Amino acid sequence: RERLIRVARDLTRTSKDVISACQRLPTRKPLESGVCRRVLSSLETMYGIATSVAEGLQGDNYWKHSGSFSMGVQEYVEARSFFHWITTGRLITKAECQESFAIVINDTDYLLGLGDLSGEVMRFITTNANADREFAFQGLDFLRGLCSCYMRIRLQHRDFGKKVELVQSCLEKIEKVCYMLRVRAGERIDLDMMDADESGGGGGGEGGGGN
Repeated sequence: RERLIRVARDLTRTSKDVISACQRLPTRKPLESGVCRRVLSSLETMYGIATSVAEGLQGDNYWKHSGSFSMGVQEYVEARSFFHWITTGRLITKAECQESFAIVINDTDYLLGLGDLSGEVMRFITTNANADREFAFQGLDFLRGLCSCYMRIRLQHRDFGKKVELVQSCLEKIEKVCYMLRVRAGERIDLDMMDADESGGGGGGEGGGGN
């Protein structure tokens, strides 16, 4: 049991490294960034950590000890899904998560991990919204889809209600960010039109005076 708890802590610590690095990825061509190598290296480390105990988590042993390592699995799902979203724009499936992770990912850990994903998506969009307006609106659509899926799920777990509230809160914050982007874009358009009108009006006045 103590070994599994250490594994969960190692997974959690490494997932934080993945997330921290992902937050520094560019919105355009992230796979070409030098930071991407660090992310991939940390994900490989997580695979190795999981592999070290996976053999002993077969059959009944998995559910008997799941409470000891469940949090680490959720942290992995959060980190892996965050990287997947940045690089593909899509929500990762449970099967895709499982491809690069030796410990079985059950439905509950997958869903709880995705709940935490919403917070990282929110921070990433907020950081990059001014520099990449289009990406911000794409992120808004992603969070709306995630929230819609979450609202239809009925999961009997003590933490699921909190995850639903988190997803809703993150969506609301990004809706406000995108609203402000629209307002600022509208203000710039109005100013451009005013400048064009004044420039055209001034030219016509001078021409009339010449006649």
